[in-house]
Amino acid sequence: MLKTIVSLFSGASRKFPLLVAFLLLVAAGSLASFLFLFVSRQPIDLASFYAGLKFDRISAVPTGEGNVQVTNEVTLAVIENDDGVLETSGRTLQAWTSDSLNTLDGFLGRTLIHGKVSEESLVLDRNSAKSLDVRVGDTVRLSTEGSWPNEPCTAYVTGIVRSFHNPTTPGDGGLIVAGNKACPDVITSGDAGLDIAINPPTGGTPKWQQVLREALDAPGLAAVTITISIFGLSLWYFAVRRVVNRLTRERFQTYALLSDLGAPIRLMDQTSGAMNALLVLFSSSVATMIAGTLLREPAQFYVQPGHLVFGSLSIALVGVWSARNARRKATNRLLLEGSTT
Repeated sequence: MLKTIVSLFSGASRKFPLLVAFLLLVAAGSLASFLFLFVSRQPIDLASFYAGLKFDRISAVPTGEGNVQVTNEVTLAVIENDDGVLETSGRTLQAWTSDSLNTLDGFLGRTLIHGKVSEESLVLDRNSAKSLDVRVGDTVRLSTEGSWPNEPCTAYVTGIVRSFHNPTTPGDGGLIVAGNKACPDVITSGDAGLDIAINPPTGGTPKWQQVLREALDAPGLAAVTITISIFGLSLWYFAVRRVVNRLTRERFQTYALLSDLGAPIRLMDQTSGAMNALLVLFSSSVATMIAGTLLREPAQFYVQPGHLVFGSLSIALVGVWSARNARRKATNRLLLEGSTT
């Protein structure tokens, strides 16, 4: 069976070299894009989230006024109907609330992308809303370990904020921003985190430093992100190099014949480079779309459009660089072999 597959693949590569090259690049690019997009979601999402908040400086030292209270673990479940809750749709989130609605509303700034926050409602981060299939106007149920055995509290979702990753529950997590009258007993019964003091009179961390800290301060996050990203991009780099090296060898005989007829070898080499670049760019775009679809649908992870564009550009740049180096090395090697025969 394996020999049959190999023979069919070899035959197809001889008859349709560009098609086989495209399929190989899409396969390798999809895996590289999936790894890159998956591990870079948290730092990019958190950087985007905190960049959208409206503050100049921020501190974890309470100032008495203008604070946001943080609860680390609040369980949110989606209400299926008036009689029951979908147990499988639960999610552990971090909750933010404040005694002042104006404080919350002003702090959210551009991070609030849909709807609004009110005293008796809450807003949910986009990744959690996507995973739980929650929309503005839906009713959700909140509970904590500290609220048991009391009845959980229900509240309406009236807004969506950018994707957030709860540092206390990696891989799950998310964020609720609740008005001061939205399930206050349940939220305050949870594990209290450090308050957020917005624009404190003294001290505090400037916004740009906070954005970088939140993006890369999780234990081991920077190392894991860089390591897996390099692995995925290296896989893509060597796949492109192998494909371009093979295409260059297949084209070389044709170029040699044309050169004997007077065609400029430099122009043919530049044309070959342009064809390789177009093949790599198209393959990387298709691969990134496939990886983004896999993350959004089966995995139920929200991937920002800007993140997809960034991932596609990164894959494309690495691919074009690899193709350029591979073509030059293969061409020089073939010319050297030809001069010695």
